[in-house]
Amino acid sequence: MIRLFIALPLSEEVEQYLLTITKKLPEDGFAKVNSSHLTISFLGWVNEKNVPEIIKRLDSITFSAFTLQLHHLGFFPDDKHPRVVWIGVSPHEQVLSLKKNVEEALYGLFPKDDRFHPHLTLARIKFLKEKKTIENMKKMVIEHKEFCADKLILYQSILTQTGAEYEELWSKKAN
Repeated sequence: MIRLFIALPLSEEVEQYLLTITKKLPEDGFAKVNSSHLTISFLGWVNEKNVPEIIKRLDSITFSAFTLQLHHLGFFPDDKHPRVVWIGVSPHEQVLSLKKNVEEALYGLFPKDDRFHPHLTLARIKFLKEKKTIENMKKMVIEHKEFCADKLILYQSILTQTGAEYEELWSKKAN
């Protein structure tokens, strides 16, 4: 069994910017994430023998490149009970359309995800020392940096003691 997800890679500029934002987050209680991609579909644990079929179906997807912009800082499930810190992207329409195309291509292999919200994960919150931490984070100004969504990638996520490592199994450039 291998752990898979489908994502859009970020530009080097956006990756570097996210690292500067991540460095501003508290050290205690926060597990910071290297956001090098925008997840379109998390497939989870998959039998390796199914990978060729997944790739065959993903090959059928066509999409045009589009531009996304960093938008605002947010929390899952909400700012009252935060477990994840993220930065939203906009516009949503093209990401949601690509997500729909991926789900249609993989129909019957994986369940539909109705809770999808386009975002870049910055950290998982293990515990909060002070409630005002969230209020301070909500005041952070996020630059509206742009990046081009022009490549779709199937990644294998390999869990290690130092965090997840990603291996590219398949990719497709936009038309």
